[in-house]
Amino acid sequence: MIRRALAAGAVLLALSACQVESAEPAPAAGAANSLDRVADSETSAAGSRPSPAPSSEPSRGGEPFAVRSDRNLTDMITGCPHQNPLRRPRGSNCFGIFPEQCGADQAQPFHGQPLTQETRARIEAIAPPDGVRFIRPGEPVIQDLRAGRLNIELDAEDRVERIDCY
Repeated sequence: MIRRALAAGAVLLALSACQVESAEPAPAAGAANSLDRVADSETSAAGSRPSPAPSSEPSRGGEPFAVRSDRNLTDMITGCPHQNPLRRPRGSNCFGIFPEQCGADQAQPFHGQPLTQETRARIEAIAPPDGVRFIRPGEPVIQDLRAGRLNIELDAEDRVERIDCY
């Protein structure tokens, strides 16, 4: 039992060290990156962020949760320590998964927000192919990697702390 808890803690620690590479290729003219929309959005008087705007991201070939067509899959960078792949495409997380594959790009407006029933419903409405998993501090996490699963990690105050695909 203790070994499982330690293994789960090690996995979470390793995952927390892996962040999506921030240097991504510039989107096509007129296309807004969802992270840019979040940074540019104004907060309301109540201090909450507005609902995400309709996506104007580059084409995904008509398939939701597909890798964006403007991704350069040959532009490889160093992988994350103690994890595969040793090299991964720029803009992907430590597992080589892009945020659009699970809806992490769509969930970014919820970063820092408290997990209320409304927030939870809006996150679940993204409807990623492999579901949504909410993870509280100290909670064990099964190690079954799913590119289409949206993981929402919460802090001790039940605020959205990290959003990623794994």
